[in-house]
Amino acid sequence: MAPVRSLGELRAVLSKWDHSSRAQRQALLRAFIQSGRNLTGPELEKEFGNGASLFLTRICAYLRTTNMSGGPVGLALQAISVFVGAASGHRFLVEYIEGGGLPVVAEILRKESVSEGDRMKALQLLSNIASAGHTYKQMIGELDGIKAVCDFIRTAKTDPAHELARGLLVTLGRGNKRSETLHRYLVDLLHVEDPQVQRTAAQVLRQLLAPAAVEGVTPANPDPGLVGAVSRMLSTTQVHVLYEAKELGLFALVHRLTRSSMVTSVCDMLRPEPYTFTSRPSHTPTDNELFGRAHSAASAAFLEEQIPPDSLLRQCAAARLIGSFVADRPAGDDALEDVLELLLEEDLVASLLVCAANTDYDQSRKAGVLALSALVKKSHAADQSLHALTGPSFHQAWHADPNSCARALDYEGLNKLFRDTGNAHLQYHKFPAAEEGADGAIV
Repeated sequence: MAPVRSLGELRAVLSKWDHSSRAQRQALLRAFIQSGRNLTGPELEKEFGNGASLFLTRICAYLRTTNMSGGPVGLALQAISVFVGAASGHRFLVEYIEGGGLPVVAEILRKESVSEGDRMKALQLLSNIASAGHTYKQMIGELDGIKAVCDFIRTAKTDPAHELARGLLVTLGRGNKRSETLHRYLVDLLHVEDPQVQRTAAQVLRQLLAPAAVEGVTPANPDPGLVGAVSRMLSTTQVHVLYEAKELGLFALVHRLTRSSMVTSVCDMLRPEPYTFTSRPSHTPTDNELFGRAHSAASAAFLEEQIPPDSLLRQCAAARLIGSFVADRPAGDDALEDVLELLLEEDLVASLLVCAANTDYDQSRKAGVLALSALVKKSHAADQSLHALTGPSFHQAWHADPNSCARALDYEGLNKLFRDTGNAHLQYHKFPAAEEGADGAIV
C-alpha cells in the first residue's frame, strides 16, 4: 500500500475499503501485509497518516463478519498480527484486546471447518499477544484460550502446526497463574490415541516441569494424573512417544509428589497381569499375501500376532525406565537413594527377575537384564536382595555372566528359585488363574 500523506488520502483509503467486495478487500490486505510486515508501531502510524487505528478497526470488524459467514480468515489474521506484533506498537495491542478480538481468535482455533493454515495464523496472533507480558497471558487463559490451543492440537495434522502450538503453550505456561489448568489439559492430551498429539503434549510438559528451563520462575507441581498417563503411554510402539514417556517417567520418579505412585506403577508393570501371546502363528503367509494386493485374513492375523500385548510392552518400557534412572544418577545421589529405597520395598529385584525370565518377548528379557545388572552394581542393598531371592549359586553366576544366566532362566525356573529360597509368595505365572490348579501348577 502507498503511504498516506494527508487526511484526504486517508479518507480515500478507508472509503475504498468500505466500498470494496470481499475479493478486493483480500487484495488490499495482501498489499498491506507485504508493505507493513517489518514496520514498527510509529512507522505504521506514519504509513496511515496517524489513522492506523481506523484501519485496524475495520480489519477486526471484517474478521468477525467473515468468520461468522465461514469465509477465509487467514489474511485478516495476518494483517492484525502486523499491528499487534509491531515493535513499539503496544497501543494497537490494547485497542485490539479492548475491541473484543481475543474471543474471535479462540473461536477460530476451535473451528475444524477453518483450514489448518488459517488456524495456524490465529496461533501466531495469540503468540504475539502472549509475548507482550504476564497480563496478556492471563487474559488468554481467562477467555479459554489455553483450552482452544489444546483443542487445536487434537485435530492438527502437520508438524509445523504442532511446533507452533507447542511454542505458544510453553509461553503461556511460564509465569502464568493458570499453569495448573494447562497441565491438566496437557495430561488429558497424553491419553489421546494419536502419537503426534501425545508427543507434542509431552514436550510441552517436559519444558514446563524442568526447573532449568523456567528462567527463575518456580515450576508448577505436576498434575496428579501424570503417572497414569505416562504408564499408559509406555505401551506404545512409537519410538518418539516412548522417549517422551520415559523422560516424563524419570521426572515423576524424582518429584516428591509423584514419586510414590510412579514407583508403585513401575513395579506393577514389571509383573504384568496374566496374558496370552503367540509369537509363532500356525500359518505363515506368503510375501504376496503380506505385501501384495492380495491382503488376506491370514496375513492380517499374522501381523497382529507379532505385536505383543500391551502388558509386555509396558513391562519392557518399565525395565528400560529403571535402567535409565539407575545409570543416569551418580552413586550417592539423594534422589537415587530415596527412590531405590521405595523400589526395593516394592520387591523391585524380584520384579526385574520376572522381566529377565520372560521367554515370550525378547525385548523385555534384554531390558530386564540390563536394568538388574546396573542396579546390583550401584546398590549394595539390591545386590543383597538378589542373593536372598536366588541363592548363592545363581547370585555368583549372575555376576559372572548375567546374559547367559538369564538365557537359561524362564518363569518355571525362576519360581523354583523363589520356592527354594523361601520366597514362594513372589512366584509369577503368566496364565490366567482359571488355567492354574489348586497347587499353583499349570493345568
